[in-house]
Amino acid sequence: LPFFQSAAGVFASCDPDRYASQMSRVAQTKPERVISGTPFTTVTVNRNWQTAVHTDQGDLKEGLSLITAMEAGEYKGGYLVFPHYRVAVDLRNNDLMMFDSHHMHGNTAIIGKYKQWERISCVLYFREKMVDCGTAAEELERAKHRKKGDALYGD
Repeated sequence: LPFFQSAAGVFASCDPDRYASQMSRVAQTKPERVISGTPFTTVTVNRNWQTAVHTDQGDLKEGLSLITAMEAGEYKGGYLVFPHYRVAVDLRNNDLMMFDSHHMHGNTAIIGKYKQWERISCVLYFREKMVDCGTAAEELERAKHRKKGDALYGD
């Protein structure tokens, strides 16, 4: 948690306008749905994972995602690629990058000797519809009364 809170502090100092925008959505969200002391609801942890080029769906449109990487051993690759901009970023230990996840992105293959390396990335972001979620108790009650085919949250 202190690591994520520290990353949020970097976000606040580097892009105060987007940070404030994201925090305004946090204020509309149940506290248990937010990573305490951050403008994020979600962290995705990837271990030794290569993603295809994609855009993220459901992330806050006006928000930013933060990504960091931790590694052990030796490997090559794993660059975070933004094809439209013809940019590839080599994220390594303790690097932190902010980006708009609605732009196409992915990462290159990670190559190393079998079981002699590890790369973990953490991606922090705000899920747009999290503001619609109730507390755990409220969601349990809602689930108990749902019938097959009922829309979720008025969709």
